Parts: sequence; structure tokens; C-alpha cells
Amino acid sequence: MIALWLGAALALDPGVGVEPLGEVPAAEQVDHLTQHISKKLRCPVCQGLSVADSSADAAVAMKARIQELVEQGYTEAQIVDYFIDRYGEWVLLEPKVDTNLVVWVLPVVALVVGLGVLFGRKREEAPPEPALRPGHELADDPYAARVLAELED
Repeated sequence: MIALWLGAALALDPGVGVEPLGEVPAAEQVDHLTQHISKKLRCPVCQGLSVADSSADAAVAMKARIQELVEQGYTEAQIVDYFIDRYGEWVLLEPKVDTNLVVWVLPVVALVVGLGVLFGRKREEAPPEPALRPGHELADDPYAARVLAELED
């Protein structure tokens, strides 16, 4: 059902909405370019397969549309954008790094910051204990006098 709808939608679509930016390739290059672009796009009904690797009706329809656009002189970027406009970035097997930069960089930044905090922090040292100086009388220190008084009780 989805494949029929997809095939009809691709067949009825008049074009990508812009003029082709590239030159019309030679006949022997059309198949190579079609295969190259088909490997970058995800089949909408298959689990993780590219359009080039799938034999589903939807993938066959997409590959035929890719070949048609290549024959008309559309560039790879225009064809990929054409399918992104229809399916979203999900259709790309490898997501664009520029739009997903946070997803790619944030874990690395968090790891570096975490390691920096873990290893860069100085250990808290216990405050030095007051040393008794020569000639220092315990009775002169109110804290020591209180401790001695409590010990005598």
C-alpha cells in the first residue's frame, strides 16, 4: 500500500521545483550516478537498507525517480534535497553533521569536562592541626582547658 502511494506520488510530482544546475551526463555515467545517490538514501519501507540495496517497490520507485532526475541534469545535492523535502532528514543513511553538530560534539565535550573535573581538582586537604609550640601552656588555650576540664570529670 505504501509502495503504491509512494510510486504514484513520485510519478505525479512534476519536478524538483528548480532548474537543473548540472549538465546532462553521458549515458554511461547515469547508472553510476544513480547507484551512487541511491546508496546515500534510506528505503522508506525497509529497516536500515539503502535504496540501492532494497528490492521493495518503494525503493524501486525512488531509484527510478533518481535516475530520471540524473538524466535531466540535476546535481547530487539537488536530488538529495528533493528527497529530504519529501521525507525529512530521516531519508539520509548518514545524517548531516552540520545540523546534528550538538549530537556529535556534546558527548565528547561532556567527557573532556568530566575528566578535567575529576583529575584537575585538587584534593581537599585537612586543616593542619595546631601544633604545640615550646613554652605553650595548655591552660592558656581556652579550648584545651575545656577539654582537660571535661576529662577530669
